[in-house]
Amino acid sequence: MKIFGQLGFVRSVGGILCVTGLAKLTSVFGHSHALALREPLLQIFFRELFLVAGIGELVMAAYCLCAKHLNRATAIIAWLSTGFFIYRLSLSWVEWRLPCPCLGNFVELLHLSPRLADLEMKVLAAYMLAGSGFHLLRNLCRNAGAKPGSYNRPLTSNTALN
Repeated sequence: MKIFGQLGFVRSVGGILCVTGLAKLTSVFGHSHALALREPLLQIFFRELFLVAGIGELVMAAYCLCAKHLNRATAIIAWLSTGFFIYRLSLSWVEWRLPCPCLGNFVELLHLSPRLADLEMKVLAAYMLAGSGFHLLRNLCRNAGAKPGSYNRPLTSNTALN
């Protein structure tokens, strides 16, 4: 179980972002009604937002799946998931009551309820935020007495077990 730790967390987030990024990019070419709506905060069409977000999520997924510096990858996950949290909070401030169409046509293809898909996306964002926070704090406490720079060493076979 120890091998799962931070390495497993970073890789699992990479897998999650790969799936959500691909879902967004495939949705860009779909005909869902949601794609023609304007996003309430940025006032751009969801189709455009999905294109940019999908590419960004795929880039982040590739980084997580290939990262050698786990603390750096975990910090980026913390930054990204904090952005997701702030975005969701902002949607509630503007009283957006519809489920987030974060997965576009993918929800329709899987015959999922939009509300269930919205809840799943919130749970995944919470997993990313809580997991990254846990690993960063654990490493901060573990490395409190370490020499400067040693906390962000490249991943080797020995560090995968730490």
